[in-house]
Amino acid sequence: MAVALPARHRVVVIGGLTETVEVIDLRRGTSRPSTPLPPTFGAAVAGLAIDGRAFVVNIRGEALALEFGGRK
Repeated sequence: MAVALPARHRVVVIGGLTETVEVIDLRRGTSRPSTPLPPTFGAAVAGLAIDGRAFVVNIRGEALALEFGGRK
């Protein structure tokens, strides 16, 4: 799953076979791993970006906010 953070010029890619979180910086053309999702959270199935944060929801309906600092 991916969540676009347009104000920060980033895309956050979440999930895959593990709880990984990868941040893609569209200005610099780089990517870097971020803090993974907690193993107990499970797979993220939906996401929304608000104010530079990515909110993700798992299959059980639990939500988690991922903070991404840095310049806008």
